[in-house]
Amino acid sequence: MGIELSVFDTVLGFQVEPGDHVRFTLDNVTHSGIVLDVEDKGDKIDVTLDDDTEGDSETFELDFDDDVEIVGYAEMDIAV
Repeated sequence: MGIELSVFDTVLGFQVEPGDHVRFTLDNVTHSGIVLDVEDKGDKIDVTLDDDTEGDSETFELDFDDDVEIVGYAEMDIAV
């Protein structure tokens, strides 16, 4: 058995909520982490992540209709 990051669902930017573990791509760079805050800016939203790869928090601007993956860790069988 091993653990791997899996996509459980894909939602639109406006559906992201604090506490979600997400992954999305902006300007050909993939970002992932746990959502700390979501701020409605009218036609865009700011999503603040506790970034898994960088180890700090960072805020990203998303369009309401951007695809965002809801991810989590799932067990998988590993053949040996």
